[in-house]
Amino acid sequence: MPVALVMELVLAIGVGLGLSRATMGYWDYLLWQGWSMTSSASFFAGVALVFGPATWLEAARRKERAEWGTGRQIWSTVALYYLITNGFEAARLFLQTWLSGPGPGWVRQCYDHLVQTSCNDFFAPVAIGIVSFGITRLISRSRSEPPADPRESILRVAAALLVLTFLGLRVAIFISVR
Repeated sequence: MPVALVMELVLAIGVGLGLSRATMGYWDYLLWQGWSMTSSASFFAGVALVFGPATWLEAARRKERAEWGTGRQIWSTVALYYLITNGFEAARLFLQTWLSGPGPGWVRQCYDHLVQTSCNDFFAPVAIGIVSFGITRLISRSRSEPPADPRESILRVAAALLVLTFLGLRVAIFISVR
């Protein structure tokens, strides 16, 4: 496995754990179901913030176009989803604060709000989107995937882990409600 790929994987795990840790301060009011979903969503959002741009950089460095496999397509889409939704939220929050007249500590208030809400609506749509993408690929009978290199394999495994974590937590929550 290339050293750059190992460094990217370590960075993705580090950013994921860092984003998960940043949301920990807001767990006081959550039951185990809430904090497990929030921490998992935060972790995978951090992973997407590394895997997505790394995939884009890889494509930008190539001289000719290359077909992407499922892993690259999934993590590019997940990163774009996260960045676009949080970009709109950050713009809304900034404009709302700016129009109402920024008071002392408004930058900290914006940061706190973004950390609290950055992953709230992330996990379910992304996990369901990945499953939907996989089902669509099966139904479409499209041509075969390009051969998987180590990076593509890691991205596919990470996507599978995201879906399995989401489904596992949903099952655990369902069982605990009974």
